[in-house]
Amino acid sequence: MPCALILMAETGGGHRSASIALKEAFEVLYPGEWDVHFIEIFAQILPFPLNRAGSIYRPMVAYTPFIWSTLWRMGE
Repeated sequence: MPCALILMAETGGGHRSASIALKEAFEVLYPGEWDVHFIEIFAQILPFPLNRAGSIYRPMVAYTPFIWSTLWRMGE
């Protein structure tokens, strides 16, 4: 059985909802044919302190947008 791995980030921006929608689409379009799993990329894969990124995202954007902006540009 083929497997789909959906990488997502728990940052409060709808990533979980989009991931669930993708999984449901697989189930509707290919019932019983695909094994679909999620990985919360920050918490489950990245080392400390990067594994805390999901939990600090909202406060960082709200209270220190200049830091978030700098990190965003560094990642582009």
